[in-house]
Amino acid sequence: MLETGEFNTRLVHARVLTMIAARDLTLEAAKDVGPRRPTKPLPAQQIKKLLDSRNERDVLDGLRRVIAVGTTKPDMQELC
Repeated sequence: MLETGEFNTRLVHARVLTMIAARDLTLEAAKDVGPRRPTKPLPAQQIKKLLDSRNERDVLDGLRRVIAVGTTKPDMQELC
């Protein structure tokens, strides 16, 4: 049987974990619906650096920029 102190500790721990998970979900949702940064064209070398980055946010930004270039310049000669 759990003592009152141990039960309270476990309850607090569970609540903290739930709050952390909720915070993470909130931050992720806010990032997805937040205002978009204007994407000015970057040189192909800079886009390559973004795509090769270990940072997931940089890679996503690089992918967005590739898509933006593809929609404005269908032949995508800039990236070759």
